[in-house]
Amino acid sequence: MSDTFIGIDNHNEFFTQHYLAAILAGDLKAQLSTWRDEAKSEREDSTETVRTPPAALSVLQAEFFRTRERLTQTPGMPARVRLHTERYEGLLHALGYKPQPDWVDVDGTAVPTLVQLNAQKGEPLLWVLPVVPHAGDDTPTLSLR
Repeated sequence: MSDTFIGIDNHNEFFTQHYLAAILAGDLKAQLSTWRDEAKSEREDSTETVRTPPAALSVLQAEFFRTRERLTQTPGMPARVRLHTERYEGLLHALGYKPQPDWVDVDGTAVPTLVQLNAQKGEPLLWVLPVVPHAGDDTPTLSLR
């Protein structure tokens, strides 16, 4: 592949080489332009700092690694869940999601969610789950232990 994009790994040739080499850059350019125009318009109407998603993600990177280290050293699951939720709220906002912590029932078990997106008929399309590592471990887990 002649062009490379950080964060895009073409596993099992999901995208054709032609798309990655000749079309993706144009698709991204159009989306980036849209984001810049939207941010500019929102800045004119707001006193808050408004950033494009790439700029918002860039601002979050240093804090992400500091919080990740604090998370592995924080005792007690409730405190780790709070720290984890705070860490990911900024990331979710940068990606265009509005965090609304809630619980869903999955086969009689309550599962916490940070974001729930549903189809028009109400069936779930996406759940963002807080997957918090245990103290002293940086490997996230979905276990109930």
